[in-house]
Amino acid sequence: GDVYKRQGINAEYMGLLFILMTYIILFLFTFLHIIYANDCRGKSNIQDPLPAEPYLVRRVAHGALYNLKDGDDVIDILALKGNAYEMGKAYGELVSQKLNFSVSILLPSYQKRIFNALKIVLPLGLVKFLVNSLVPLINFGLDLTWLFTKDYTPQRYFDEIKGIADGSKLPYMKLLTLSLFPELIKASCSLVGVWGNASIDHNIHFLRGFDWDVDAPMTKFPTIVVYHSTEPGSIPFANFGYGGMIGAITALNARGLAIAMKHWPSTIPDDARSDLVGKPWTYTLRDVAQFEHNLAGAIKNLNDTKRTCTIHVGVASAEDNSYRGMRYSASRLSVYDDKHYPQTDEKHPLVDGCNYVDRWHQPTRDDCFGSLLKENHGKIDSKFLYQELGPKDQTGDCQLFIFDLKKEVFYFSLFTFSPETPGYEKQMFMMTHDQIFNKLTVQSNHFSCLLYTSPSPRDLSTSRMPSSA
Repeated sequence: GDVYKRQGINAEYMGLLFILMTYIILFLFTFLHIIYANDCRGKSNIQDPLPAEPYLVRRVAHGALYNLKDGDDVIDILALKGNAYEMGKAYGELVSQKLNFSVSILLPSYQKRIFNALKIVLPLGLVKFLVNSLVPLINFGLDLTWLFTKDYTPQRYFDEIKGIADGSKLPYMKLLTLSLFPELIKASCSLVGVWGNASIDHNIHFLRGFDWDVDAPMTKFPTIVVYHSTEPGSIPFANFGYGGMIGAITALNARGLAIAMKHWPSTIPDDARSDLVGKPWTYTLRDVAQFEHNLAGAIKNLNDTKRTCTIHVGVASAEDNSYRGMRYSASRLSVYDDKHYPQTDEKHPLVDGCNYVDRWHQPTRDDCFGSLLKENHGKIDSKFLYQELGPKDQTGDCQLFIFDLKKEVFYFSLFTFSPETPGYEKQMFMMTHDQIFNKLTVQSNHFSCLLYTSPSPRDLSTSRMPSSA
């Protein structure tokens, strides 16, 4: 409060305005959901996957930058090795220009986007007032988020952000607060786990569709960061997101565990609740990818965390050859398999060997997933997920990931701007676990080395790190 008083800003006024804007945005999301949710609306995408061939751009101490051409667009792939600060500094040095540009246009871009959305339903004078208040409002919300989460944030995140700041020459506090941006705005996404009798090979297959604002400035800088942390207990993992977002929205580790999320609006009547105080959810998901190798460890980690926001979480595990969907909130963590889920009507039927949540607000009013999963039960594989389920539901406009964890391969497509094409309409890339965790080498102390080798069967039975890490 003292900081805002010195700047002539009333903290109580900012707080009330922040709450008002939050409810307006939630109303708009719900309104659009009611209008547009309407069964399968897309068509099959029969293009075969294209093997990804990243090429080396440059190396620095503790890091290397690879690029993957996606039409006229470019996906940055960073391979990092070291402690948190060392990896962060390499991150900042390798993509400093893109980070600086992304940070500079982030808030002005949202001002324009929210102005265009609000003017449809509110008087123009009120819209101008709200939009003019937007930047200080978001900064106020980010400052509050940092204040309420800092005591629950592991030191590794502060160290990595300090490294990024030193490497990119961006202000540390600007990067620190912007890394918490997902705490304020979450996405409408899809999560589908298929295993056992539902899949053609009885193995686990995991679809993750990330449906967000394709015009958001961060989507122009898709970034895959492969971390090889020297922190004890760490498992190499890949974080699939955007430049400057160090928390996880979608992640995969070298032990075959994949995790992703979807927005769960707390406005739906439920005993779940959000809390400003706790560990940011993007850091929680990332820690699961860094330290856990099976469902039991992931669930314990999530359950032991001081949680904040209400989100859906999906976790798939090669070790368990299975999947669990979760409702994650400050008040509780509810875990669901194929036999138990809160919605069991004709729009969301229980399907043996399947757990799923579509991109609409829940309970869903759309039966696309349920009907396709039932119709193709026993014949589902990763190809079905990326050629049929994702495209027909039109999920994954920003990101569409399919994880075939037992075969140690994944498929992905991202929104491109040249030409503008949603991920679910594009030809998928294909990468192997060996390719992303071993072939993208990091040069440290002038030597390249094999970064990770798969554990022996004996190692698979031991935990890498306590789940409370």
